[in-house]
Amino acid sequence: MFSSVDLENSVNALLARFNLMAGNYTEAITAANVVNLASTSTWEYDAAVPNPLSFWFGSQNVTQARDLNFGLPAGLLPDVNDGRVPFYVHEPVASDFQLIGFWVDNLDEIPVYLSGEITLIKAEAYARNNQLTDAIAQLDIVLTKTAASDTYGLGANLPAYSGAQTQDAILDEIYRNRRIELYLTGLSLEDTRRFGRPGATDASAERNRDFYPYPNAERDNNTSTPANPST
Repeated sequence: MFSSVDLENSVNALLARFNLMAGNYTEAITAANVVNLASTSTWEYDAAVPNPLSFWFGSQNVTQARDLNFGLPAGLLPDVNDGRVPFYVHEPVASDFQLIGFWVDNLDEIPVYLSGEITLIKAEAYARNNQLTDAIAQLDIVLTKTAASDTYGLGANLPAYSGAQTQDAILDEIYRNRRIELYLTGLSLEDTRRFGRPGATDASAERNRDFYPYPNAERDNNTSTPANPST
């Protein structure tokens, strides 16, 4: 079971992910450095247990991408030449945005982690430690990688970073790339909070909630479940 999962690399990738979220930047870099970016680790699906996003998108024609902006604000929109945009979203006719990527078919495998995430973890950890040269070096790997050089064919194919050499500017660019590179991986809510983006009740909100309700399965089985957060 789970023969498609590369256990050792996945464990280190998740250690890097959660250490970054916890603010343990040195530990995040240490874990990320031992992940083999050439390896693949995926969740497999079959007819009985289909790819959940493909099944959802394909079972009705309402839920698709809103646009090509990846939930980003006006000042951080994707570059028009970013190769990751057509990897994830297809626009067969104007304003008809269809999700593709890892969710075209019910049997498509979904990566446990992406190599770009591991590199962006290092970029962010270095940036938050104010090691800006190292942060830019990692960011440039993501910006300049091509589809041919990425394990899953996910390449931005853009020029290297040329923005301001400040911590805030570099973190903004890292945030932009996380939103694009890690589209629909379930990390955006944590990212928006960690990067201090406008919350649900703020002006120019960039997320519709700050905390999600408790799952019904938890509430049904635990009478001590608190009331759901209002936003």
